[in-house]
Amino acid sequence: GCVAAGGPAPSPDKQARDSCGASLVRDYAGEIATDDVRDEIEDEAGAETTRWITPGMAVTMDYREDRLNVELDNRNRIKGFTCG
Repeated sequence: GCVAAGGPAPSPDKQARDSCGASLVRDYAGEIATDDVRDEIEDEAGAETTRWITPGMAVTMDYREDRLNVELDNRNRIKGFTCG
């Protein structure tokens, strides 16, 4: 692949995390997903769309690198973030 001038290209893992802003909001992991926290995450990540995933929820398998996925536990606590 091509490497941009000034250094190596980001690893695919880092690039995938950053394409939807997941790396910008990772500090919210462990927080309760209140309406205010959800608004803050959506604003700070800057993702085109955000998908809030609850335990057992059916999700489509289509991949969108600009979509932020927020995985929640059964107490509405944020477990983590991925793009897709």
